[in-house]
Amino acid sequence: MKSIQSKQRFRQETPEKAEHQMLNKFTLIELLIVISIIAILAAMLLPALNKAREKGHQISCTGNLRQLGTVFVSYTDDYAGFFPGREKPLYWSQTLSEIYPQSVKINTKKSILLCSKNKPYTGTWLAGKYYYVSYGAYSYGAFAWHGNGYRPPHYASGTNYPPAKVPQLKNISRTMLVGDSQVSGGDPELGCVEIRNTASYNSVFSGRHLLRSNVLFADGHVNHYKTAALNKWSQKPHGYVPMNDIMRGEINL
Repeated sequence: MKSIQSKQRFRQETPEKAEHQMLNKFTLIELLIVISIIAILAAMLLPALNKAREKGHQISCTGNLRQLGTVFVSYTDDYAGFFPGREKPLYWSQTLSEIYPQSVKINTKKSILLCSKNKPYTGTWLAGKYYYVSYGAYSYGAFAWHGNGYRPPHYASGTNYPPAKVPQLKNISRTMLVGDSQVSGGDPELGCVEIRNTASYNSVFSGRHLLRSNVLFADGHVNHYKTAALNKWSQKPHGYVPMNDIMRGEINL
């Protein structure tokens, strides 16, 4: 009697167990399909998210340069129209940080001298925190004017290339002041206080923003350019952006 009841119970339970097993297998397949779809969507969205993050860095960097532009205006107002010297006796970054310490902080992540893609200098060289800033002064622009007879404040005597005075700039909206920079072949997370693309001193524009460089001009506006074109062009001894190259698309968008 017990054997008969067991067989009947087995017959009744067997279809349910089979259905339950089928249900489990189907749920596993569904789960795998969902995971696959999520992985495909993530792969499609990741480049867009990375590009959005990089754009955020570029916008933050642009904000830094605009604030620096305001500081440069204050300096020229306070010092008879002169721009600060590029490097003699102090780097321009040190000059501004000592005169305007509340606006220009040194070697902190919140400094307007440091792009969000760069890191503060942590080495032992005392002047390193002023040298390894994110933005380099363009050597043939307002910081190293090709003319004699001017001896501005905070600049050593005996040099042939002191910085310019504002009235000397023939086209202030096209005269570069500072831009994204780095030592060629050096740490890409460290900038350089000047851009001097010569055989003896190879500091260049940095393409840290999707192979583009932000540049601050003497009138305070900021624009971004193709880094490769900027570095090719910057070997020429002038401080003006060549509008004909921009119109041809060799530098700008």
